[in-house]
Amino acid sequence: MVEFSDAHDIVDLLSLEHELELLLTFNVDLVDARVQGAVTGHGLTEAVAYTVGLGLDSYLADSPQGRVLRNSGRHILIQVATVAEKLPSDFKDAHGSVDWVALARMRNLIAHHYDKVDDRLVFAALERRIPALLGVLGLTD
Repeated sequence: MVEFSDAHDIVDLLSLEHELELLLTFNVDLVDARVQGAVTGHGLTEAVAYTVGLGLDSYLADSPQGRVLRNSGRHILIQVATVAEKLPSDFKDAHGSVDWVALARMRNLIAHHYDKVDDRLVFAALERRIPALLGVLGLTD
């Protein structure tokens, strides 16, 4: 495991990952032990409940809190979709009620075309779909 001190950041980690990939000629995935919880979904259920619990008006508010909530909501969706993307196909086949393609498209929209995101729809997904999906993925706290 590669250990990073607080003097290093994610840019250093990704730079090292890239250099290792060039040297080894295969994909390398460096995961810092401090962020492994995020990869396994630690805290996602709580984050969704908190965000949704503040309500749609707070989420859409033109205020610093509203902007933080919207960024958080988008990030939650990206995290969930990223975890789902890495699942084996037999798991996805066994859970055919989940629209895996739509989930991946949602992630791509939020990550790459964020100027086209309707935050009301993001909130609706957080409220209606994501809690059940976290259960399917085994990411409930």
